[in-house]
Amino acid sequence: MTDSLMMLKGSAGFLRSRIVTALLSTFVVHGPTTRASSFVVQYTSTRFGWSLEGAGILLSLRAAINIVLLLILLPACSSLLLSRRMPFRLTSTTKDLLLARISVVLLISGALLPATSSKGSFVAGLVVFTLGTGFSAQCRALILALVDSEHAARLSSLITIFDAYSSLWAGPSLTQLFTEGNKLKEYWLGLLYIGVAFLCSLAAAAIFSVISNSVSPVKDNTRDISGQTTSEDN
Repeated sequence: MTDSLMMLKGSAGFLRSRIVTALLSTFVVHGPTTRASSFVVQYTSTRFGWSLEGAGILLSLRAAINIVLLLILLPACSSLLLSRRMPFRLTSTTKDLLLARISVVLLISGALLPATSSKGSFVAGLVVFTLGTGFSAQCRALILALVDSEHAARLSSLITIFDAYSSLWAGPSLTQLFTEGNKLKEYWLGLLYIGVAFLCSLAAAAIFSVISNSVSPVKDNTRDISGQTTSEDN
């Protein structure tokens, strides 16, 4: 705890930046989005009466989609958006911002679909939600691109702290939502996923508040942590 507080104190300069603060706040969803998958077996058993084998198939499906996402889809999209052959070629930071926005929309949509009473919607939601799990990775790449190598290590450590605290409270919080949803029954059985969708909506507000031009590298200029640029000639 003391080390974490010292890290936050030493990173006060980072936190003065509106852009960096907005991007850091998105990491609060890392814990909930990661832990949400651990409730698949309990949720499908309670709501749909599925066996452990049926829920296990869903977990295998999620793992397979995640592998495809990380090894094929995200690299392919990145290459396409940076390709010189494309008329809308983006810079690296703008590409990360675009992919992060798409990912968080997928997280919200994927979290809301399982909240319905339809089995098909739940499976579709699981697929969509998994496709959005690259969100934190995109935000990490984006925020680290805003600082020089001298400060990148400290900022990376700060992100790790945010991730750790996010995971710390995510488990008990989601468990409580799941328990309350079971008590209320009917539509509220999906309260767990409604809560996750709400947190993802907050992260979406943060990532959409970042203006594309403010994170784009400026040629022949030096960017400081506040997002302002100073000419090298000055």
